[in-house]
Amino acid sequence: MFKKNILFISLLITVALLSSGCVNISGKKKDISQIDGGVFKTVSKGQVWKQKNLIPTNIGKPLTLANANYSVLKIDPSDHNALYYGAVGNGLFYTYDAGNNWHKASGLGNITVRAIDIDSTDKCNIFAAGTNRVFRTTDCSRAWERIYVDNQASALVDAVLVDHFDGNNIFITVARGDLIKSSDRGESWQTIYRFKKRITKLAMDPLDSRVMYAIIDRSSIYKSIDGGVSWERFDAALKEFKLESIVREILLFKENPKLMFIATQKGILRSDDSGAAWKQIELIPPEKNAAIESVAVNPLNEKEIYYISGNTFYRSIDGGENWTPSKIITTRTGKKLIVDPVDPRIIYLGVWRQTK
Repeated sequence: MFKKNILFISLLITVALLSSGCVNISGKKKDISQIDGGVFKTVSKGQVWKQKNLIPTNIGKPLTLANANYSVLKIDPSDHNALYYGAVGNGLFYTYDAGNNWHKASGLGNITVRAIDIDSTDKCNIFAAGTNRVFRTTDCSRAWERIYVDNQASALVDAVLVDHFDGNNIFITVARGDLIKSSDRGESWQTIYRFKKRITKLAMDPLDSRVMYAIIDRSSIYKSIDGGVSWERFDAALKEFKLESIVREILLFKENPKLMFIATQKGILRSDDSGAAWKQIELIPPEKNAAIESVAVNPLNEKEIYYISGNTFYRSIDGGENWTPSKIITTRTGKKLIVDPVDPRIIYLGVWRQTK
């Protein structure tokens, strides 16, 4: 009887470890810090999170993204079940079933994908950046070709953006501060603007692709209304609300074109009139302790706001009046939140662990 109880308790412990992600797919116990990476998913607006890291193989033994380190996470604008995940030093992975099964884009090898974007009119037309190069696939990741390489090895490509109105127009940024454009899907390129400082992110108005936003040197924001030909400062509100810090996100919404969110490491601003006026969303910790990494908003209900700080997930259902914090079971830092645009109960999270 005593042996039976011991076996039963051991079984319960094993099940608990498996469900919590503390045992890898092969069944060998590991330090959780080595296997609590990859992609997390919730189908309950953040109440319960699970790792979604399975990579099926032809040899019967599945692989996993559980020890992978986030570099990029993107959802296909035309197919909410298709996502792309870049793993530091391990290449690009994609899923067509909302994270249940991941597949490696073998044509890219083990590069660190720094940026990715998908043509909103053709889901098989994808652009990915690694080091000082840009790659393109036109057959849904079966084959990739290099379409851009910079003559300076240090000119890392930080952003890739496909025009949603005209998929021939591709924008990329390189670390020396150049905004470079192709008007023929990457066959040829020209520099259209030189910021002289690093352009870390690009965003495009979902209804008017001539309107673009650029995060410069992670600290300032510029706006263009002519497709990137000319730019003006757009970050006066950061100084007004004393939120000058690392700029994390610029959120724009097709369903509500006048609504905008700007998030820095210190706080979140909201505008309901395309940036003419802003108001600060009150958080639980003070600005100096906010440590925001990523912000996401339900595109179908702007009162539902989420952000991640370390491994703490914050949720508000009333526009930021009240917040519910909860811990995600990972030793890593949450770096990117994405809300499913069709089913906003679903949220994805990419996590990152500093390596030596």
